[in-house]
Amino acid sequence: MKSLFSFLLLLAVSLFSLGLHAQEEVPTETDSIAQPPMEEQDDAYASTERTIGQAVGQNAQTTTLASALDAAGMTADLDADGSYILLAPTDDAFAALPEGLVDALLLPENSEALTTLLSYHFIDSADTDASGTMTRVLEDGQVTVGENLPASNGVVYLIDQVLIPEGFDVESLLGE
Repeated sequence: MKSLFSFLLLLAVSLFSLGLHAQEEVPTETDSIAQPPMEEQDDAYASTERTIGQAVGQNAQTTTLASALDAAGMTADLDADGSYILLAPTDDAFAALPEGLVDALLLPENSEALTTLLSYHFIDSADTDASGTMTRVLEDGQVTVGENLPASNGVVYLIDQVLIPEGFDVESLLGE
């Protein structure tokens, strides 16, 4: 009786084992985490078909930035070939600026100041001096970097502040 039980147990284990090996692959918990669903893979791939300018223009959190880039005539710069990084202040970041500053920056007579401010957020990955800006921004911990938007010519990092370059005269723009 003991040998019959052992034989049946061995047979059951063998059949169970064969059933597992007959499957193409046994999914694990980490497999489902490591591979996003196919729809997300398609979205990620499609996003690299757009330029930085298009990514900013299509994102609901960067409408103020998109308007400012248009006003400064910089949209074409964001569509240029190359490898760029845009530290993109969100709409909330622009809203946190002193009252009236965004409106003042968008005036035609302040286009040079607007271009200076926006250019400070745009980094050519090949320019080591410019990439130092990103290092300072990330290391000082005062700016929170959120979602990133991949693009065919670089990447957009959404940030929670508008970066003000040294020597940028906010007071004169506000008429103070």
